[in-house]
Amino acid sequence: METQEEKKSRIISIFSERYDEWDKSQEGQTDAYEYESSFDKFINKMSKELLQQSVGEESDSRKKKL
Repeated sequence: METQEEKKSRIISIFSERYDEWDKSQEGQTDAYEYESSFDKFINKMSKELLQQSVGEESDSRKKKL
């Protein structure tokens, strides 16, 4: 079983990797609106992914008891 520190390290690593990818995609970006829009999409996607990582994988059915 994964400890809290291992989980924290894994989640930070995932965020760091995704942030680096997003940051690289913004090289040469001159339009402030596009920059802000892409950052907003990145943050929304990451918040969902990080929440999922913190609680674990979804079960097959949302109504099925664990």
